[in-house]
Amino acid sequence: MIQKKAYRFLLFLILQSCTQAQTFNKAKLDSFFVALNKNDQSMGNIAISANGVLVYQNAIGFSQINKGAKTPATIDTKYRVGSITKMFTAVMIFQLIDEGKLSFETPLARYFPQLPNASKINIREMLDHRSGLHNFTSDSLYSTYMGSLSLKLK
Repeated sequence: MIQKKAYRFLLFLILQSCTQAQTFNKAKLDSFFVALNKNDQSMGNIAISANGVLVYQNAIGFSQINKGAKTPATIDTKYRVGSITKMFTAVMIFQLIDEGKLSFETPLARYFPQLPNASKINIREMLDHRSGLHNFTSDSLYSTYMGSLSLKLK
């Protein structure tokens, strides 16, 4: 745990120095990512631009691990974002609430009247994930369409 924090702090320092430096040290950044990759400390893609021009791009980790077979990530790897989008959605909803454009009690039917029981479901229940709407991961076809989605992304 401490080692991961140290790596992240080092990454922050490197990136910080890259954004303030006149010259970009690609070799130094590459060596950092090689170390992370070698120790299985991170996974993902990174892109750095300066004045709208891409100056650095790299991918580390794996795009897929399937039954022990590991496919290395590339700069073209597309990752599923998963549940992290919940946090961004919640922030946007709180911003709308702060602006007075939405409230916790706003019914879902205002925006999605076609959903079952939309008039009985409010924004608070959506944020709490207690709306009673269908759980798509429990659907018998979930693995089928998630598999086909993976194929489309490649």
